[in-house]
Amino acid sequence: MTSQEKANLVAFMKRPMTDIRCRDVLPPFERPKLYTESNRVPTVGGEGRQGLGGKVPKAIALEPPFLGNSSFTVAVEDGNPGAQARLVLDDRDPGIALSMPVSGSLGSEITTLNANGRGSISFPIPNDQSLVNRVFYGRWYVTDPNAQHGFSVSRRITFRIFSDQPLRRAAAFVDMDGDRRTDISVYRRSASQWWYLRSSDDQNRAFEFGSEDVKLVPGDFTGDGKTDIATWDPSAGVWSVLRSDDLTYYAFGWGQAGDVPAVGDFDGDGIHDHGIFRPANGTWYNLRSSGGAIFKQFGASGDVPQIGDYDGDGIDDLAVFRPNGANGAEWWIDGSSAGVFATPFGLATDKPTAADFTGDGKTDAAFYRPETGVWYVLRSEDLSFYAAPWGAEGDIPVPGDYDGDGKADLAIFRPSTGIWYINRTQAGIGIFTFGVGGDEPVPAYRIP
Repeated sequence: MTSQEKANLVAFMKRPMTDIRCRDVLPPFERPKLYTESNRVPTVGGEGRQGLGGKVPKAIALEPPFLGNSSFTVAVEDGNPGAQARLVLDDRDPGIALSMPVSGSLGSEITTLNANGRGSISFPIPNDQSLVNRVFYGRWYVTDPNAQHGFSVSRRITFRIFSDQPLRRAAAFVDMDGDRRTDISVYRRSASQWWYLRSSDDQNRAFEFGSEDVKLVPGDFTGDGKTDIATWDPSAGVWSVLRSDDLTYYAFGWGQAGDVPAVGDFDGDGIHDHGIFRPANGTWYNLRSSGGAIFKQFGASGDVPQIGDYDGDGIDDLAVFRPNGANGAEWWIDGSSAGVFATPFGLATDKPTAADFTGDGKTDAAFYRPETGVWYVLRSEDLSFYAAPWGAEGDIPVPGDYDGDGKADLAIFRPSTGIWYINRTQAGIGIFTFGVGGDEPVPAYRIP
């Protein structure tokens, strides 16, 4: 210890309870935050249904809902003594209905209440990373002849599953070399060639993969943190993926003529999934890397898919830009945690460019107006918006995180010159020549 450090220690020992750092709870004597003071504690709210004695069964949930918890206990009191009670945990509020639900996506079990109308059930929370940050809801349903429809219902329990382990994330948007930065890249359709400039070492790479008629669908389908070159054949519905880890490829059918391919991590396991939006019936068909497929109706003919994590839970959400909505151009988002959200934002001629422009971990609705070269971003934090000029007529918007700071940058590709103009939020303006006439910028593959 230095002489000054020794003097400080002696001074503290002489007056430990009057040290200003202790008095004001300053470092290194700040009080640790208790679990009960955190946002990880389950909450109970909403309405319930009365039973015996006009009482609503009281749900009690205090244990931490952490990933892999083998005994996540939920209790109830003020129920009908000796009656059967069912606890339902689901990713949607089980609600107050005419009949008692019998199942839940996270679990559903029955217990018998004791003579005081109390009971509890312990559920294991699977050690499945796709559950991290997902919000679940629970209710108790107690058999009670004194209640409407023969059973009382507790108020709604709400909790978010957490983990102290780092989440596995899919590669950043069009990140071919795995450095969490978007790479400048083009598809040369006449030669079926992919060209990209690796941001990690400024080296060029090129691969021949695809054909003149395919749609570009790059994504991290192998989970190695690098974007894989991939195409979708709109006539046959065939996906073809060139694995970044060993340059082998696989192909399979998923979709049909008229469908729109949509890449996203729909199960939160850090691997991109093969998705399809079918405008004819407004239905999504998403093949999950963790197993199984999800079919869901959300959208209408003419909608443009704009996949992203709009609620920041690590799971990509179904989302569409509706150019001709009832209130002009509209955004419709089905958040995996936050539920459905819709808002008018833009014009029918705008180009949707959804990305996380503010760096809060949530995708922002955004668009580029081709005739003026102005970008408009609807902030996910407070739903305010800002506008910024960056581009000219004829330019192609290519948003992406080119400097790796966690924020999408305003960027355009000028096809007439093959020049990229990138307004990087951290590294400043970058101007790069990469491509020739007729090339298609890969970061624009989701933009109509």
